[in-house]
Amino acid sequence: MKKTREFTSSSAEAGRVARAPMRGLGRSAGPLLGLVFLAGCQSGEFNSCERYYTSPWNPPVRCYRPPPPSVEVVVENVVVAPAAPARPRARAVREEPMPPVTVEPPRPQPASPPPPRVVPAAPAPLPAPKVVKGYDPPPQSRQVKPLPQRSQLSGRWRVTEAGGKACELVLTNAGLLDQYRASTSGCTSEALRSINGWDLKGGDVVLYARGAMVVRLVEDGGRYRGVELSSGMPVTLAR
Repeated sequence: MKKTREFTSSSAEAGRVARAPMRGLGRSAGPLLGLVFLAGCQSGEFNSCERYYTSPWNPPVRCYRPPPPSVEVVVENVVVAPAAPARPRARAVREEPMPPVTVEPPRPQPASPPPPRVVPAAPAPLPAPKVVKGYDPPPQSRQVKPLPQRSQLSGRWRVTEAGGKACELVLTNAGLLDQYRASTSGCTSEALRSINGWDLKGGDVVLYARGAMVVRLVEDGGRYRGVELSSGMPVTLAR
């Protein structure tokens, strides 16, 4: 028991002896730690790695700082168009008044001379006709009589039928469609009794019955001779 107490007492004393310098060290290290903390705050680079250096008796800890983030820069080809040339500034141009234009009156042109008068030459005389033996020239044609007028033929006419029978024909200037009115009296022929119109065709007298031609008469020495178209009988007109 005595030995145990001695050992306990000796170990307790040894602990007191060991704590004495530690207490002194802690008292002396307090101001130092404050300086270190202030230095770390003032440096502006306070991070998690510097926290391990707060105590001078702790072993140094190796600090690994993360690498800076990599930034990929993509450079595109930018085509810069040339700047347009600056337009020249417009300058005010002072317009000068134009000189007055004098208009001269047109000069009178000389009158052109009249064209020369052309006198036709006299016709050359006709050559004399040649005389051929054994040739007699044809007789000269008779003069053409003028055509009779409708007014000259209007009036009463004596009609001679076949066999010497006579009747009367009256020609008027009264219009009947595209003809003129006519009438007969005392005729034995049916064709002559049906006559109701007449007209002039050239120098011939044409008699109609209801628009159909019945007799065509040609002048012959102051008379008109013809035939009935239906029967072929001769017909003569005289005043």
